[in-house]
Amino acid sequence: MKHTKEPWMVSDTTDIYTKDIKDLRQIADCNVGFLSNEAVHIWQDKANASRIALCVNKCAGITDEALESGALEFMSEVTVAYFNDNIESRNARDDIKLPLVTKETLTIDGVKVWEQS
Repeated sequence: MKHTKEPWMVSDTTDIYTKDIKDLRQIADCNVGFLSNEAVHIWQDKANASRIALCVNKCAGITDEALESGALEFMSEVTVAYFNDNIESRNARDDIKLPLVTKETLTIDGVKVWEQS
């Protein structure tokens, strides 16, 4: 079974649509319903819709099998190992010692890469 082709976009509400103007159609609605604090939940629903569309768009071209197998998790571990090898080499030759990184502390160009949920 194939999913709807990327790119996906989020409407002003909580709906996710195809971005292809020739085939503009709703893919999903992230509205969880009316709850006690509706304003908070609508904001969370929009955030969830945005996160889903972002993930789908950034995963374009990656197979479902690769995602399910944990290949991206492995790649983050390889990236951390690569950074640490470079840090250890630099620490061996320089007076200034840099701390090693973990997935949780890794940043690239000032952007935090991993966030524990």
